Amino acid sequence: MLSTDFINEFSEFKHYKGCFSYKNDNIYVIHIDDNVRVKIERITFDVARIYFTDKQGQQIPAPPNTILRNLMVNQNEPIHNNCFYITWITNYAFLRNGVEIFRLENQKHHVVKGELELVTEVIEQ
Repeated sequence: MLSTDFINEFSEFKHYKGCFSYKNDNIYVIHIDDNVRVKIERITFDVARIYFTDKQGQQIPAPPNTILRNLMVNQNEPIHNNCFYITWITNYAFLRNGVEIFRLENQKHHVVKGELELVTEVIEQ
């Protein structure tokens, strides 16, 4: 499969592996091999950075042939200072050597809150 062919195919067979939040300072870590970790860290309430560390936690340059694809526009994100920068607005796919390793999927919804007396309904279409 070419790296441009996977946009709508990936989610069908991958499993939920947790979530990264822009609402706290937790750092989400993904082990992409025995020596390299991907870390996702909030910068602001709208922006986070993806960077790489060795297994001792020392930041390292992005591994060769690493791509972060913005799925909204189907374009690769540039690397700045050995980091990718992301926003909560779009979905991303992380590829290494042309193989998709993981996705970051925005859950686009709103929670409706109100007083107990508030009446709500959904009109399914």
